[in-house]
Amino acid sequence: MSDPTENPILRPILLLSGIIILLALVVGGSLTWTTSEHMKSERFIREFHMAAAEYCDHIQEQIQGIRAQHAEEHLAKSNAMVGEKIIKRKEDHVQIMIDEFKKLSAVHARFHAEAARNEQLTTLMVSITQAFDQFLTIHRQFPDHAEIDPFYESAFDWLVILNDQTDALSLLHEKAVAELTDRQHANDKNHQKIFYLICFVIILIGFLTVRKILQIISQQWSIRLDAERALSARTAEHAKANSEIDLLERSSRGLVMALANLAENRDSDTGDHVLRVARLTHEIAREMGQTHPALHGEFMKQIALASMLHDVGKVNTPDSILLKPGKLSPEERAVMQEHARNGHIFLSKLKELVDGGSYLDLAIRIAGFHHEQYQGGGYPDGLAGESIPIEARIVAVADVFDALTSRRPYKQPWPEEQASTFIQEHSGKIFDPEVVKAFLQVFARRNQFLGMAWTEEMTVGVTVLDQDHQLLIQLINQLDYSCAISDPIPVGLVLIELVNYTRHHFAREEDYLRQIQFPGITRHQERHHDFAEQVLVLRQRFFRDQDLNLADELHQLMATWLTKHILVEDRAYLSWVTAHPAATVAPELS
Repeated sequence: MSDPTENPILRPILLLSGIIILLALVVGGSLTWTTSEHMKSERFIREFHMAAAEYCDHIQEQIQGIRAQHAEEHLAKSNAMVGEKIIKRKEDHVQIMIDEFKKLSAVHARFHAEAARNEQLTTLMVSITQAFDQFLTIHRQFPDHAEIDPFYESAFDWLVILNDQTDALSLLHEKAVAELTDRQHANDKNHQKIFYLICFVIILIGFLTVRKILQIISQQWSIRLDAERALSARTAEHAKANSEIDLLERSSRGLVMALANLAENRDSDTGDHVLRVARLTHEIAREMGQTHPALHGEFMKQIALASMLHDVGKVNTPDSILLKPGKLSPEERAVMQEHARNGHIFLSKLKELVDGGSYLDLAIRIAGFHHEQYQGGGYPDGLAGESIPIEARIVAVADVFDALTSRRPYKQPWPEEQASTFIQEHSGKIFDPEVVKAFLQVFARRNQFLGMAWTEEMTVGVTVLDQDHQLLIQLINQLDYSCAISDPIPVGLVLIELVNYTRHHFAREEDYLRQIQFPGITRHQERHHDFAEQVLVLRQRFFRDQDLNLADELHQLMATWLTKHILVEDRAYLSWVTAHPAATVAPELS
C-alpha cells in the first residue's frame, strides 16, 4: 500500500493537526512558565512576609524582656549586685532588639517594591523606625542606669508605641502570608485545570487525526483492493489472450513443420534438416544483426520459422527425381528447379487464405529466391547481389551447408570442415560475402563447444545406430552452445530435434533388438519410453516458460543418458551378439 502521507487530502490534515498540537504545547508551556514565574515571585514575597513577621515577634519579645527587667531593676535599687545582673539582662534584650530590627529593616529594604505597594505596611515601618530611634536615643542618655526612674519614664512610652506598631506589622505580614497561601492554592488549581485542558485538546486532536487517517487508509485499501481485483481480471484476460496467442504460435510452428515434412517426407532425416537449417539461419542472422539494423525485432523472431518452408515447393517434385540416387539429367534438373517458383506461388496463395503473420512474408521470399546466386546465374529469376532478399541470401548458406554435411539418397555426408571450406571458396560467387563472414564466425564459435566427442568405445556394432549416437552427442554440444549465447530460439529448435531423435532412433534400435532376439528388449523399451517422456515434458515446459535453466536440466539428462544407457545398456546387446554368433543378424537399417 502507498504511504498515507502521500495522500493529497491527508497531508494538509496531518499538517494542520501538527500545527494545532504545537500551538497547544506552546500556549500551555507559556502559561505554565508564566504561572511558574508568578508562583516563584509570590513564593519570595511570602518568604518576605514570614521573615518580617518573625522579626516583629522577636522585637516584641525583647520589648517585653526590657520592660520586665526594668521593673525588676526598679524594685532592686537597694541591692547593687542584683541590680547589675538585671541591668546586664536588660542590655542583652536591647542588643537583641537592635539586631532583630536590623534584620527587619534589611528584609524590608530587600522587598522594597512589594512593601511600597502596601501603604499601611510602609506607614507602620516608618512609625516603628521612629519609635525605635527615640528609644535608642533615650537609652543612650542613661548609660550607667544610675537614674532608673527617669529612663523608665522616658522610654516606656516609646516601648509601648514600638510594641503596638510591631504587633500591628506582624499581624499585617501574617495576613499577607495567609492571602498568598490561599492564592497559591488557587493558582495550583488553575494550573492543573490548564494542564488537563491542554491534554484534552491534544488527545482530542490526536483522536480526530487518527480517525481521519484510518478512514483514508480504509478508503485507499478499498481502492487498492478494487484495483487489484481489476488487475487480476485484466491479468486473467491477458493470460487467456497469451495462452491463445501461444496456442496460435504453436499451431503455426506445427503447420510450418507439417508443410516442410510434406515437401520432403520421403527422407526420414528431412524433418531434422529443416530444423538444422532454421537454427543455423537464426544464428547467422543474429551475428549479422550487430551491423545490420534491419535484422532485429520481428525479423529475428520469425526468420527461423520462415526458413523451414524454404523447400515447400518440392511437394510437386516427383519421387523419381527427388529420391534419385544418381546424377540428374538436364530435364530432371529443370523439373527440380521448379520447386523454388512453386514454393513462392504456394505460400503466396496460403497468405491470401490465412493471416499467417510476418513469417509468411519472409517464407515467400525465402522459398522463391534461396537458390539465387550472388553473382547471378541462379534460379528461378537469375537475381544478383542485394536484389536478392537478405533472408534468402542467409538461408542459401545454411541450406547448402546442411545439405553437404547430411546423408542423402544420392550422396554421403561431407565433414563439416570440408563443407565450411566450400562455402568460403564460393563467397562473392554463389554466396553473399557478409553472410559467409557471419557463417564462419558462427561455425568457429560452435566448434568451441565440443564438450563431448564420439569414441570407438561407444560403438554398438551397428553403423546406423552408431550414427544416431553421434547425432545425440552433436545435439548435446549444440545445446551447450545455444545456452551459452542465451538465445531461446536455437534452444527450442534443438529440443524439437531431440524429440524427433528419440522417436526415430528408438524405433530403429528396438527394431534391431527384435531382429537379434535380444532378451533385454522389454527393459530397453521401458527405458526408451521413460526417457522420451522426460524430453517431451522438458520441451513443453521450455516453450511455456522460455526458461534457459531448463536447458541445463535437459543437458544433464542427456549426459546421464549417454554415460549410463549408451555406454552400458546399449553395449549389452553388442555383447549378446558376440556371445551368440548364431543369432539372427539384422539387415542394413535405413
